[in-house]
Amino acid sequence: MLSYVIRKVNTICIRLLNIQIPPHIEYNDIHMCFPNEFKPVKPEKTVISIRLDADVLKVLDTLSNDTDISRNELIVQCIDYALKNFHQ
Repeated sequence: MLSYVIRKVNTICIRLLNIQIPPHIEYNDIHMCFPNEFKPVKPEKTVISIRLDADVLKVLDTLSNDTDISRNELIVQCIDYALKNFHQ
């Protein structure tokens, strides 16, 4: 089971990083592209409640559907991006 998860994570990383895999490398060899073993961790998270304008929620839902990620993950990524790019 863990090897299956590692293959899936590597595949996702390859897609996200837009890595071009040479044709001679087979799917089962993809793990060789990422020599570090995948170690799942569960970061500490806190559940919160927010109130959003209905129009903002519609945009978030549309983006969430278009990108095939959950609304929650989209909001987390938006907040991370905003904080990393915030200039005082």
